[in-house]
Amino acid sequence: MLLTRQENGAAGKSDTPPDGWFVGHRAESAYLRLHLIPEDRQLWKLERFEDFIAERKKLIAEHFKPLFVSTELRQHELSGITSGGRTSSKNLAALIGAGVLQNGEPLSLTYKGRQFEGTARPTGIELPDRLFSPSDAALPHAGW
Repeated sequence: MLLTRQENGAAGKSDTPPDGWFVGHRAESAYLRLHLIPEDRQLWKLERFEDFIAERKKLIAEHFKPLFVSTELRQHELSGITSGGRTSSKNLAALIGAGVLQNGEPLSLTYKGRQFEGTARPTGIELPDRLFSPSDAALPHAGW
């Protein structure tokens, strides 16, 4: 949780238990979401501390999920695994699954000197008239 100096100082939070701290504006959904605090008020009781921590870990992990890339995906990016010289739909699906790309994310593609606009899909890049499977050189780590 991010506390201002006034909130955390001598006249601030001090030893206030969670169910006494999360009152007023600090009990509102917007505040709780900002600080990644579970909204289940039962978890704010000291006897539910372990449950609170478990739920907060889930909120933090979900919030920061787009920043993490699995070791398996990173290894795939570094090894340049391809199928017949082209990235397979399995590889693009892995990028989407890991959050490196979002399914439906708009993409710009330059291929043989021509510019294309498409959409990221697990099966390839969806263009207005076809599905395109890019080479490794077009993947996000090498020029997207």
